[in-house]
Amino acid sequence: MITSHIEIEGTAPDHTLWCDIKDVKAELGLTGTDEEGSLLKRIQRASDRLLRFTNLRGVAFCRYKETLPGMGDTSLMVTRTPIVNLLAVEIVSAEILIEGATGQDVTDSVLLEDRAAGFLFRKYGWGWSAMRSAPLGLQLSTVGAPMPGTEEPVYRIDYEAGWMMPKQKLPTETGTEVPVNFPADLEQACLAQVIWDYRHVRRTADVKSKKVGDTTLTYETGFGNDEDSVLARRFGLCPDAFYLANPMRRAA
Repeated sequence: MITSHIEIEGTAPDHTLWCDIKDVKAELGLTGTDEEGSLLKRIQRASDRLLRFTNLRGVAFCRYKETLPGMGDTSLMVTRTPIVNLLAVEIVSAEILIEGATGQDVTDSVLLEDRAAGFLFRKYGWGWSAMRSAPLGLQLSTVGAPMPGTEEPVYRIDYEAGWMMPKQKLPTETGTEVPVNFPADLEQACLAQVIWDYRHVRRTADVKSKKVGDTTLTYETGFGNDEDSVLARRFGLCPDAFYLANPMRRAA
C-alpha cells in the first residue's frame, strides 16, 4: 500500500483541542483554576478519541504539501479537509506517466470539485502512475499495460485545509479564502464527552443498577446492545458525543 507524503507548515493540527475549557467549567459549575490541569487532559483525551472515531485526521486550519499517486481518474482526493485554498499542483515525478514532465505546474487545469470531501477535478485526468509491465530485466515504464497496486506518488498538492478551532489564532493564509469555524456539533461532542468522563470517572459504563444494603440504585448510562452503542463503547464515546460526531465520520 502506497501512502502519501505529507508536509505540514505550522503547528500539526491533530493535537488541537476541540472545545474550550471555559465552556467545560461553566457546564460543570466550576470556578477557580484548581482543576484546570486535569480538565485540559480530559479535553485532550476527548479530542483524540473523536479524531480517531471521525477519521478526520487533521482538523485545524493549516497549510499542507502532499504528494499523491495518480489513479487514472478525473478526480483526486487529498487527505485533509475541508479544502480552503488550492495553492499549487505540480508533477514531481513523471517517469511512469504517459503525459507530463517533472516540474510541470498544472494548477490552472485543476478545479475544486468537493471542498468537504477533498476532491480535486481535472478534465485531462490524473495520469495513472502505475509501473508498466516489461520483459524480464527491463525497467522501461512505457512498455505494456499499467500494473494495479504499483502506483507511485507523482502529484504534489500545495493547499490549505481545516477549520478555525476554538482558541486558534488565524495563521497567515496564502490564498483568498478564509477558514470557517469548527463545526458546532463536533465542539459540542467534545464538550459532552468531557462532561461525561468527569461525571462517570468512578462509574462502570455498563452498570445500570447497584445494590447497597437493602436498597437498589438504578441509573441509565444511555448505552444499549445495538450496533451504534457497541461502536460508541469501542471508541470510548458517550452516547451524546457519538450521535453528534457520527454524521461527520469520514471513511478510512
